[in-house]
Amino acid sequence: MMSVKWDRNIFGHPSKKADLIEAKDDADAIIKIGVNIIQLMEKRIYRLKKS
Repeated sequence: MMSVKWDRNIFGHPSKKADLIEAKDDADAIIKIGVNIIQLMEKRIYRLKKS
């Protein structure tokens, strides 16, 4: 939730172009981490159901 708040603050009140670039890069990383976690959990659930 803190990353959502941080993104909202940066994108809602940008002070510098560098802040927007950094926020975009951070958001991209957070999304990729989320997708990786979903894939990992999917594999673990599949293995549990299989056993």
